[in-house]
Amino acid sequence: MKLIKLIRYDIKNGFAQSKWRLFSIVIVVFISCIDFYIRKSNIFYFEEAVPPGTFGDYICYLFGGIPEYHPGLDEELIFPVKWFLFHSLLLYGTLHYSVRDLYSLGIVILPRCGQRSFWWFSKCIWNILYILSAYILTFAAIFLFCFIVGESLELPVTAEFMNTLMEADSPFTEFPIQFSVVNLTVPCLFSIGNSLLLLLLTLFLKPVLSYGAMLIFLLCGAYFNVPALWGSLTMTLRSEWVMQGGYTLVAALAIAGIVALGTLVIGFIKFQKYDILNLDSE
Repeated sequence: MKLIKLIRYDIKNGFAQSKWRLFSIVIVVFISCIDFYIRKSNIFYFEEAVPPGTFGDYICYLFGGIPEYHPGLDEELIFPVKWFLFHSLLLYGTLHYSVRDLYSLGIVILPRCGQRSFWWFSKCIWNILYILSAYILTFAAIFLFCFIVGESLELPVTAEFMNTLMEADSPFTEFPIQFSVVNLTVPCLFSIGNSLLLLLLTLFLKPVLSYGAMLIFLLCGAYFNVPALWGSLTMTLRSEWVMQGGYTLVAALAIAGIVALGTLVIGFIKFQKYDILNLDSE
């Protein structure tokens, strides 16, 4: 089986099996939009008119995460519910199909691939396409919500909402368009890297342990703002346009590229010697 045919097979079967998981992500997005709309209305209830939110505001509210946490300063520990739920659903969607395919049809398909690397690269490509599809649906759902409720369809983020609703404490009164670019690209790129890392972990650990390890990794990144725990880089509240010393767009792109390329190469090497015949005994 040639690589192109294998990719077509994964696209057809992978999305057929994952449509409800994509739908669950859309539900989370709509809940986030409703939450932002209600909170915005409550905060500015006593004003003559509630300021309109923008398309960019709703994206930032979903991907923003939480401000940098300082354990030694007696700060309140906030759990990033929307951020964590969104990314955990993304990871589960990619894990389910890849592992199920390997455990059920891998013994049949791998000999027909001709090269083991075809199966690995095909699954990596499917993971990337799944993440991209999830983000496209996310942006489409937010755009639709803004259109229905009459919010602005513009990309710029409103600093007033950022500081009041997300407790960003940003010194900016206006955010440049570069910050909107960060909202649109950086979380997606790191989601791709994280999904590939999860796929790589399944070659070393059982699927449940791999998934659990990634969830712990994400949470550690949320509370410990260090480059090695790049989960924090999916939070736009941690960018240089919001907090002093935050990550830059260039640094985020570089780390995301290293993560993706590293997992591709390591997975390629590992899968050459992967014992698929003993999967059922694990």
